[in-house]
Amino acid sequence: MHNITPKPNHTQSPPDHASLTTPPPAARSDAICSLAAAAFLVLLSACDVRRSGSLDSAPPGILSSVLTDPADTYIPVPAWTDFTPSVDTQHVYVSSSSGNDSNNGLSPQTAKRTIPAAVLVLRPDRPDWLHIKRGDTFSGAMGDWYLSGRSATEPMVITTYGTSTARPLFQCGASDGLTVHSATVHDVAFVGLHFDANTYNGSNGMPYGISLLTPCTRVLVEDCKVERFFVNVRFQGWGGTHHDLKMRRSVIADAYTTGTAHSQGMYCDLVDGLLIEECVLDHNGWRDNVPGAIATIFRHNLYVQDTTSNVVLRGNIIARGGSHGMQARSGGVVNNNFLLGNAINMHVGRSFASIGAHVATVIGNVMLDGRNISASEPRGWGITFESLGSAEVANNVCAHNTSGGFPLSYDFDSNPGAGLNNIDFHHNVSYKWGGPMDMSGNRFTGVQLRNNDLQDFPGAELIHSNYSGVLAGITSAQNRFYTTASTSAWLFYNGQYMSLATWRPLVNDTTSVATQVSYPRASQTIVQYDLATGGSGSLASFMSRARNQARLNWNSQLVGSNAAAYFRSNFGLP
Repeated sequence: MHNITPKPNHTQSPPDHASLTTPPPAARSDAICSLAAAAFLVLLSACDVRRSGSLDSAPPGILSSVLTDPADTYIPVPAWTDFTPSVDTQHVYVSSSSGNDSNNGLSPQTAKRTIPAAVLVLRPDRPDWLHIKRGDTFSGAMGDWYLSGRSATEPMVITTYGTSTARPLFQCGASDGLTVHSATVHDVAFVGLHFDANTYNGSNGMPYGISLLTPCTRVLVEDCKVERFFVNVRFQGWGGTHHDLKMRRSVIADAYTTGTAHSQGMYCDLVDGLLIEECVLDHNGWRDNVPGAIATIFRHNLYVQDTTSNVVLRGNIIARGGSHGMQARSGGVVNNNFLLGNAINMHVGRSFASIGAHVATVIGNVMLDGRNISASEPRGWGITFESLGSAEVANNVCAHNTSGGFPLSYDFDSNPGAGLNNIDFHHNVSYKWGGPMDMSGNRFTGVQLRNNDLQDFPGAELIHSNYSGVLAGITSAQNRFYTTASTSAWLFYNGQYMSLATWRPLVNDTTSVATQVSYPRASQTIVQYDLATGGSGSLASFMSRARNQARLNWNSQLVGSNAAAYFRSNFGLP
């Protein structure tokens, strides 16, 4: 039976950097072998795809599918952002290897050498482009940005040029990489840049890779790599709210500190209109190869604060966070993400009592394995839900937890905030997770559990409620349950272990059944996927390849939306 010790209190205070008092300066034969799986991977390698029918689908443009399932119809994902120069765009070039600041900067042959000199040639409120030479290394930060474009259709663009496939590298030492701290900016795109805190050691400062504080409107960061800062990316309103910020197809990795503050991969606060799409966030908040850079409950891959609104988080790979893979405290659209080996893979809703309940759409996410924060802080949780006014949660998968010592698959915590209300939880799978679906407290209203599979929990109950009574706000229908535990202990509810037959009348359920479901490819883990897509067969190999994603080195099989779609198909989910 599952250990029924109360789960740790994971309500948290805001991170240290959130309240500012002053403006801040295996064998190959183990690979995927079924014809359906092979066809799926061939399709992924040919194009960027997302299954149609979800709220965040791209515009129509049906691709022919080689899959045999008629439901397997795909449409293109919005790919790279296309920019078109205006008739009056001024192009400015900068190269640390071949430029000279005495040049005019208006051609590759007359490039400037330093960023400050090149920026001086750009014109404010114009659709000018700054081209930074690929393969170059700049010693020092990019600096504080203060220029805007003309409009949403005529932005200022900071991009790249040259024959190298390597992004231009800014070796920022222990300083901030790119900031917006002094001026309000609008309509700017930063594309194809690499920021590295190359001399930061966890104790010699608190550098930010990209930090937007002064209120910004319509800012895009795409195809960038940010690594080894205290906080890699911060979108935080200071003196006002940001509007329409986008982070797309970028790599955010290895944020850390050896101090007591709360290091994050990406932190977002006071943003209205936030898109984080098809990024890779890996191993943020801690470094296991740096003494003292430990994981704590406050250090995460992605932290979206509950003061952020109109949020879309989709298609990301989020792995090996210090604590949470993703904290989507403000709810929003959380679709088609692929989460791997986070202590708490996903948290939707919020645990602060200052703001009302949020609305969420959580569809098509896949969580493989968990882990412990530390030896004294065991975890291994799939998704936690808190303080929601309404939500649809569908077609998600929690599978194969082997590393988390206190596993919970889906955690419904009704204690904080407004409780949990009007949640349609359907067609989700928990498979060999090792621990139950958890129901905390008794503040549930209109929570419907239907058409879900809770399968193969070795010796553990499938649902655990810590409330010593009947939960009037929860109903159940057409679910499929199976565990190797004694049939009299399949659920812990109303203060006691009980059978499925005893539990069903308590939740008005006449249709759920005890059955062991046979899935197409349920046994597969990231090992098989990595092998089949060209890796050596491990999580480390998969993440190493994903961290090398770039526009000029792009592999569609290493995109979160595509990997999640593959693993959903392993369980017969769309």
